[in-house]
Amino acid sequence: GVLIFLVAFVVGELLHVPGLVFCAAAILAYDRVVGGLLSFVGAVISVSVSFVVVRAASGKALAQVQKPFMKRLLAKLDARPMTTVIVLRLLFWMTPALNYALAMTSIRFRDFFIGSAVGLVLPLVLVAVLFDWLFQYLS
Repeated sequence: GVLIFLVAFVVGELLHVPGLVFCAAAILAYDRVVGGLLSFVGAVISVSVSFVVVRAASGKALAQVQKPFMKRLLAKLDARPMTTVIVLRLLFWMTPALNYALAMTSIRFRDFFIGSAVGLVLPLVLVAVLFDWLFQYLS
């Protein structure tokens, strides 16, 4: 069941299925702790696979942009890649568009991976607690 869930999460992320659907399913199927941990692992794997697929398909297309505004934004990403990804994950969680955009920059996969893992902890803990409470309240 766990492997099927993780594969579905990865494919769902590539197809733009909201990650919260998978988090809710994991918490409903397992519980707040196990489902929450499974959601976290699934989220990190799915955003990472999305990053790798887009990077392989497009390369670092945004790194070549010459517009001054974009160059300033990308310079901040280059200066503090992990911090930038952490903040973006706190704001946008598992949004596929964020994965795609970051994959097309010059950020290293390692910085993306660590930043995503750290940045997803708080939102996913809150989601696990919220869904667990919601499921208990409704049942």
